[in-house]
Amino acid sequence: MNLNQKAPDKTRCCLRLFVAAYLIYLGVSILKGVAADGGMSIPLVIAAVVFILFGVGYAVFSLRILIGIMKAERENKDSDEHQNPFST
Repeated sequence: MNLNQKAPDKTRCCLRLFVAAYLIYLGVSILKGVAADGGMSIPLVIAAVVFILFGVGYAVFSLRILIGIMKAERENKDSDEHQNPFST
């Protein structure tokens, strides 16, 4: 995969991170709402925990991919500089 194809991958990873953050926010908001009502709605608590766990997992997954892409770009850039140090 060349560098031109990695730019959309980086964009997708960033969008995935925003989705993961929203899922975590949604789960925390549901938990706060349940706690404010005073009643323990078990299905809502389960849904909130699922949103939070899925959001955290999705964030970790996306971060690992993004770090891998950035590392590959850095290695590719370093190897290009070693091959032709006089190019601009």
